[in-house]
Amino acid sequence: MIELNSELELSNQTKGSAQKIIEYTEIYRQLNPHFITLRKLSDNLIALEGIGNELQFSEELLHVLSVIRTSFVEFNEIWLENSEAVRQGNSLINLVNGLKGVSDKFEKELKEYWDLQIESLKNSFALEDVLLETQKLIPGKEVIYSEYIINRTSFNEKSKNLPEESSVINEIQTIAKKLQELIVQMEFNLPEEVEVFFKHLRLPINGGKAPLRLLTKNVIDWIEVNKLTDKFFVEQMNRRF
Repeated sequence: MIELNSELELSNQTKGSAQKIIEYTEIYRQLNPHFITLRKLSDNLIALEGIGNELQFSEELLHVLSVIRTSFVEFNEIWLENSEAVRQGNSLINLVNGLKGVSDKFEKELKEYWDLQIESLKNSFALEDVLLETQKLIPGKEVIYSEYIINRTSFNEKSKNLPEESSVINEIQTIAKKLQELIVQMEFNLPEEVEVFFKHLRLPINGGKAPLRLLTKNVIDWIEVNKLTDKFFVEQMNRRF
């Protein structure tokens, strides 16, 4: 591609080289997009190697790479002999098709590998929505719930595409670790009386209030253990003086 670009620039400076310019421009137009794609995929590969798990390519991809090598040799031989003749046969077509095949297969296998790594990370902080929603019922856990939602959304957004830099992978792994830590801080085994009390408080129709009969000793003990006493007040209803 560098030599082709140099030839194109040289032809632009030479009088009577209109045909060469047309030939070189067309060759460059057909090849350059695939080289750009492969360069980007190479950056993806370098970033993925930072994960640590061995990345193995399929026999199919290795075969495609072998075929493209042959196409390159054929194209190069014709180019060295007569650069203007590369479009007259099938060498350019074979090379273009080969590059596209390599790019497509290469990207597919990198994506499959990346998806497996992301799935593994997701499993480390997976939490059913039903359990997650219970955190909104527990005073003191709302912040943890919100942080979990924000970090999970960030994780999903950042892991959608193949990483181009190792720093992206580090950031995603850090988020996954944060999500694991948040789960540890959650409360999933509420005593039945405590769960009933908080569910009653959360019902919109109750306006954040609960009858005193639900404030049992077990509930009071749980509130004290979790240092939430300042969050609750006793209010007398239908007061008469």
